[in-house]
Order: sequence, then structure tokens, then C-alpha cells
Amino acid sequence: MARKTLIKTHIGQFTYSFTTSEINHEENGTVTVYGIDIQGTDSSAYIEDISNSKKDVLRLYNLICEGELYPVHLYDVAEDFLSS
Repeated sequence: MARKTLIKTHIGQFTYSFTTSEINHEENGTVTVYGIDIQGTDSSAYIEDISNSKKDVLRLYNLICEGELYPVHLYDVAEDFLSS
């Protein structure tokens, strides 16, 4: 399954997308995962597989949109969120 955008939000110079896709996991077969895409005029970032928890990634997505996060910070923020 190709990436599908579930929510798209335009804030200032960025477009934030909450996405879903299916990946083939070695042990678990096909797994639905959720990710976040940030597109700007000069930069972008995308993480396809943040978690298989829709609730957790949606919460992160909302925090990212509220903070108007720059794409360059997506990986660090996602890592911090998952480790908390």
C-alpha cells in the first residue's frame, strides 16, 4: 500500500501531513504504521514509520502543528517523543 494522507494542515510556510502506510515486517507480516511529513518552500522532512500506534502519532502530529515545527527538527522531536 502506498502512503496515504489522513490529515493535511497548512500553517504559515509549512504543510504538515499525518500519514499511514503498510510495511512488511520480518516477524509480524504486514503492519500499518503512521508517520508525519512536513513540506516547506525551502526544506522538508518525512518519517514513514514513527509507530504503529495511531493515537500516539496523532498526538505527536498535533503537538508539531501547534508548535509550527520546522522540518529540520522532525527527527529529533519524534525521537524525544518516543523515548518519553
